[in-house]
Amino acid sequence: MKSNKEKYTFLSDLLTKKRFGIWRHIFLILSIAIIEINSTLITYGKNYSILENKIYWIILFSLILDMTIIYFNLYILVPKLLLKSKYLQYTVTLLILITFSIVTNLGFEYFIFKPKNTIFDSSLNSYSEINLIIELVRSFLISGIYIVGISMSVLFKSWLMNKQRINQLETEDLRSQLERMKEKVSPSFLSRILKKSASLAISAPEESSAMLLNLSKILRYQLYD
Repeated sequence: MKSNKEKYTFLSDLLTKKRFGIWRHIFLILSIAIIEINSTLITYGKNYSILENKIYWIILFSLILDMTIIYFNLYILVPKLLLKSKYLQYTVTLLILITFSIVTNLGFEYFIFKPKNTIFDSSLNSYSEINLIIELVRSFLISGIYIVGISMSVLFKSWLMNKQRINQLETEDLRSQLERMKEKVSPSFLSRILKKSASLAISAPEESSAMLLNLSKILRYQLYD
């Protein structure tokens, strides 16, 4: 139980604490960079001898384009739409952004390949019409998965912060209740109870005993609980 609690605390701190902010961004950028490098090399790596350093321009442009859309989603769409429960507007805007990203990326690749049309043409000719559609859908889904994944992490962070805020409010409420209870158990209150129990000790010993027992429970709760 202690180990699970420590893991939960570390995870919540990693997602919510400002001191980990720079590490969250570094991890995000590195992850997207690895995805883009891997995807570009798989697609055009066989033509590296012809493209030479142009392949790095493709990777750089794709990375900048993806990070622009990701941070636009992170700082504009998520707080203004998703966290305000405007799910339809958020979904439509996100679909438009992903489509724009794919079309822009294809346009840039065509610009890079323009002096070497044979490469771009051979890349297109290697696909049938159906396979080309499948490839576009695959690119669309990959972009959607990591953008939505980032949005989900923001939602999880928001949930953690709300939970921490609720726990803090509950703790403050319990403390205020305890303070009110302490105020009620004043010296004058104790004095009245003791005098009353003393007067009942002879005439009604059972009632006096019950009164003292309840008083001891109150004092024990005040001191220890």
